[in-house]
Amino acid sequence: MRATSKSMLVYQLVFFGSVWGISEATFGHLLHLLPLPGIAGDLMFVVGCLCMSAVWKRSGRIWAVPAVGMIAMLIKSVDLLLPGTPPAMVINPITALLAETLVFFAGCRLLAIGLKPMTITSALAISLTWRCGYFLIAFLGSAFLAIPNLMMQSPDFHFSFILFHGLTGAVMLWLAWRLNAKLFSRLEGFYGRTRPMTALLLFFLALAVEIVF
Repeated sequence: MRATSKSMLVYQLVFFGSVWGISEATFGHLLHLLPLPGIAGDLMFVVGCLCMSAVWKRSGRIWAVPAVGMIAMLIKSVDLLLPGTPPAMVINPITALLAETLVFFAGCRLLAIGLKPMTITSALAISLTWRCGYFLIAFLGSAFLAIPNLMMQSPDFHFSFILFHGLTGAVMLWLAWRLNAKLFSRLEGFYGRTRPMTALLLFFLALAVEIVF
């Protein structure tokens, strides 16, 4: 784990939050078009964990984990400014990002995820818990704000979303950690080379891509 200056850390948060945001807007959007329900959520969950872990491991600051997630959510929320966009189409993905961020943050605090090899048990716990957390937030949204969400789907969908995709998401996350030397080293390699202008340009590019898609 490496310490870094506060000013440089801010740019790294912007950079990795933007990587997550632009991945959601591009790859996530394309994956949703495939006839494979749930695959987008599985893979984008892994991307988010990679981005949060990269900053956490290098900076040594645990608060950097939720900060990366907040930037990704900020990028997604720009869709609320577009006329004619149903709020539920924006709120639901943000809810998923929020659940993923909070659960991974808890995993970093309680299980030291990101600082040691991840076990399949830890990956399964995180994958299942963020999905349950999403349903809890969605339930509150349905009950108090009448926001349409996945709570209105069939019980079979709920079972598939939590258990089946909870399992597949866990396997994908565990495999990503197993490929640590290749995946993480390349992603974290940007850490030392990223300049403030690069981070800001990527942030605005992520906003533009989010609006287009």
